[in-house]
Amino acid sequence: MKILAFSDPHVGGHTKFGKEFGFELFGKVKRVAEKEKPDIVVCLGDLVDPDALNMTIALELFQQIPCEHKLMVAGNNDIEQIIRTHKFSEHIQLIAMLAKRFGVTLLDAGPFTLGDYAFVGNFGFYDLSLWEPSIHPSDKYPKTKDALIANAKKIHMDNFGLTVAEVFEGYQEALRSGLKQVAGKKIVLCTHTVPTPDMLLYGHSAKYDFQNAWMGFDDSKSADPLINTPGLQMWLCGHDHRNHRIEKKVPMINVSGREQPHIFEI
Repeated sequence: MKILAFSDPHVGGHTKFGKEFGFELFGKVKRVAEKEKPDIVVCLGDLVDPDALNMTIALELFQQIPCEHKLMVAGNNDIEQIIRTHKFSEHIQLIAMLAKRFGVTLLDAGPFTLGDYAFVGNFGFYDLSLWEPSIHPSDKYPKTKDALIANAKKIHMDNFGLTVAEVFEGYQEALRSGLKQVAGKKIVLCTHTVPTPDMLLYGHSAKYDFQNAWMGFDDSKSADPLINTPGLQMWLCGHDHRNHRIEKKVPMINVSGREQPHIFEI
C-alpha cells in the first residue's frame, strides 16, 4: 500500500507560508501523485480557511489529483465554515455529501477499506490537556487552567451547545467505533489534531503556549489508548503546521508544514 499524505492547505487563506501555499501544495500533490502513483491520497484536514474561499474550490483541486481513492478528515477550519450556516450536529453529513461530489471520501463519516487495509479517522478534537502555563505570561491569554477552562466553556457552549469534554468524547468514541468495525485489517489512523505533546513547541511565546491547548490530546493518558489498537500500522495527523515523526508503538506522523506532501509505504 502506497499512501500520499498532506495536510492544512488552507486554500485561499493566509498561513505562515503565505497566501498561495494551498494552491502551491495542491500543485505539488498532483505532481507527486503522477510520479508515484499512490493507492491512496489522504488530506489530514483544513482544506480551507472559513474566511477565505468556498470549500468547493479546494475540493475541485483535490478532484484533479490522479488517484482513484481520495480521503480526508475534517479540520477545525472546514467545520467552522459549515457551522456558520448549519448546526454542529450536521457538519459530518454535510461535508461528506459535498466531498463525495468531488470523488473524495470523508473518514469522519466512517472507515474506508481497500483490500487488507483500512483507514479510520476524524477531526480528533482536543481536551485542553496539552496546555501548560506559559513561561511568558500575558494578560491576553489565560494564565491558569481554571481560566482556560472558563474561556473554552463559553466558546463551546456558544458554538456547539456542548462542553469541551462532551465534544471530545464524541469524536473519540467515533474513532473507537470505527476501529472496531475494521478489526483484523491493517489500519491507518487519521486525525486532524495531534495525539501527543511530543509534537508541540512549548515556551516559544505566550501565544504558542495558549494555542497548544487547542492542538489535540495526549493519547497515552487515555484509559483506552487508541495507539494500542491491534493491526495499527501508523497514525497520521496535521493541524500544528510543523512536520514531526514520533516513534512509539507505531509511527505517529504529523504531515503538516512546508515539507509536503509525504509518501509512505506499508
